Amino acid sequence: MKRKKWLRARKSLEIRKKRYATKVFILFVVMFISAGSAFYARYYQLTNLTSEDAKVVVQGYLLTEDLKEKMITIKEGGSAEKVYPQFQEVSALLVSYGNRPVSGGLSTEGAKLLTRYYVSMKNVGLNLSTLSQTQLEQQETIDGYLKDVERINERQKAVFSYFKVNESALKQKN
Repeated sequence: MKRKKWLRARKSLEIRKKRYATKVFILFVVMFISAGSAFYARYYQLTNLTSEDAKVVVQGYLLTEDLKEKMITIKEGGSAEKVYPQFQEVSALLVSYGNRPVSGGLSTEGAKLLTRYYVSMKNVGLNLSTLSQTQLEQQETIDGYLKDVERINERQKAVFSYFKVNESALKQKN
């Protein structure tokens, strides 16, 4: 009797041991999957733009391209009177995009690149907003602002390469 009792206890103990081992194995698998997905999510957050930042980068790209085209038009002899109100509008938009804070989830390098890009857009926008129509007709002024737009484009390219933004798709939209 004692032996049968002991064998039953031993068998139930072995069954519980197998169940426990299975549950521990499943727990470890779930833990590794969860940890892996958490690390990937953090990596993704560090290296990709948020939707708000992506929107600002795209709008900044479109505005700087438009601004560059208008400046080249004026430089080639176009009318500054027609373009002046649009310059004021573009400068206000550049300043508003430049004042936007960078999202906190980005890596330090990505945040620096984006901050520099935003600040350069803001500075060009502030300088453009102070221009008068007669200043806009001067070739030296246009040349200076074209150089500023080129600096913005350099920073833009750095942002595009870091965050892997498809510039050719943006050019097609434009």
